[in-house]
Amino acid sequence: MSKWKHGEERIITEDMMNTTLRIICKTMFNMDFTEGYQRRIGESIETAMRMAIKRMRGQYFNKDHG
Repeated sequence: MSKWKHGEERIITEDMMNTTLRIICKTMFNMDFTEGYQRRIGESIETAMRMAIKRMRGQYFNKDHG
């Protein structure tokens, strides 16, 4: 947020993802998030989230419908 400028238009979803990634990297891995890694880390976390959601949905539907 220190790089944001007054009156500048921002893509808030990207800004919030970067903030979230910084928090995750620091709390889970004691690692400082650097700009060069945002795509690589972001894609990995997104993949993990999609897999977790798919698995949870599969368990929910299998339990109630099978």
